[in-house]
Amino acid sequence: MTCRRCNASNDVSHKFCYECGDRLQKNPVVCPKCNNTVMGHAKFCQQCGTSIR
Repeated sequence: MTCRRCNASNDVSHKFCYECGDRLQKNPVVCPKCNNTVMGHAKFCQQCGTSIR
């Protein structure tokens, strides 16, 4: 699981980032247009380009 604050790669069992201490997002962000799962820090869907924020 990638930390949305510092982009460190964490184990999926972690609740907090080992690098910066930020709470790791447990619920995936889903694109409202194509339902693709995107990384928590993404501003746009990597499949269809729809704005996530």
